[in-house]
Amino acid sequence: VVLSVAVSRLPKGDYEFKLGERWKGVDFLFSGLEKGLRITVEGDVGNLFGWNLRGAEITLKGNAGHELGAEMEGGKIEVYGDVGDYAGSYMRGGEVLIHGNAGGYVGHRMSGGRIVVEGSGRETKLRYGGELVIKG
Repeated sequence: VVLSVAVSRLPKGDYEFKLGERWKGVDFLFSGLEKGLRITVEGDVGNLFGWNLRGAEITLKGNAGHELGAEMEGGKIEVYGDVGDYAGSYMRGGEVLIHGNAGGYVGHRMSGGRIVVEGSGRETKLRYGGELVIKG
């Protein structure tokens, strides 16, 4: 959470982060970020990566845990790896692109936005709106 607070105070612009092994289990990384930030992250991350995103654009070159992009309002998350269950849950806006596989319940209770999974994944039975595409 400390990293998310520090990143949220960065001036608008482009940034790159390379995360080591110790960040794998850390939840809520890069959460609540506003429009104007473009971030590239290398490494695997924990649960709730990009939670409540509000306009920032994030590229993840690695795998993510459960609930990637949960409660997103806007922005974009692009993942070059696999993600856990509940990707895009409660999502209200924005875009999530997953170039790998997703777990179960993709888009659970989402009401807006767009999710595309290039690989396999199981969509939720409970969705209120938005667009969900699972290609695999």
